[in-house]
Amino acid sequence: CLRVLCDYLHLLESWKVQYTPKTPEDVLDDRFVEACQMPTPVRPAPDDMPLYRRSRQVLGEMKQDIARFCAVEQTPRAIAGAMDPLFRAILLDGITMLDLAGKADLAEKLRGVQREFLTAVRSKKAAVLSDLMSVDTLAAAIDEYSAWIAEETGCGGLSG
Repeated sequence: CLRVLCDYLHLLESWKVQYTPKTPEDVLDDRFVEACQMPTPVRPAPDDMPLYRRSRQVLGEMKQDIARFCAVEQTPRAIAGAMDPLFRAILLDGITMLDLAGKADLAEKLRGVQREFLTAVRSKKAAVLSDLMSVDTLAAAIDEYSAWIAEETGCGGLSG
């Protein structure tokens, strides 16, 4: 479900650019109209409490895993290989979900770390990522994301 929503948001964003009328006289493309009429923001359904608790738990685990990975020197292959299993959920899907939810400031914090991570990947050099990325900013953003989930859903505790 999350992947479908993320893919749909990316599609709508591309339609806004690709099908923008060039002149005021141009006929509006249906895809452009759909992209402009997308409902904002998307709000979570509080009746899925176990899912939200688990999401907060996963965010906490992810924060720890990322901190461990970034604290030691990694090969270029390991850095690139960590993109999907370690960083994608927060630096792509998380940003998309925050945008859908209207949390632009938090999404922008994560975009800054995303840019740093992608620069490290493109450098193709062994590195300690905490020297190249704002790992503290990422950790604080993950905590803020988790707190927002708790606030929006009322699931302050992490147990199911």
